[in-house]
Amino acid sequence: MYDNTDPKKLPIILDPIKIVVAGGTSMAVGFVEKFTATINKNKFPIPVQKIELAKDPLYAVGRGLCNAAIVNSQNK
Repeated sequence: MYDNTDPKKLPIILDPIKIVVAGGTSMAVGFVEKFTATINKNKFPIPVQKIELAKDPLYAVGRGLCNAAIVNSQNK
């Protein structure tokens, strides 16, 4: 995905980030482990501290989208 991206266009992130996966598919047994292995294998361009499952994966995505919509509507 990032192979064709000009490095100058990528954000500069020095500290490792935490990735939280969510959604129904993320609840499949072994998903987080497989996702982590894929990130590590493909040399993700941003340092990753930890990858974990959201506390409430079925609703986390919906809540995030709802919050984004509220913020977006307030900025207009």
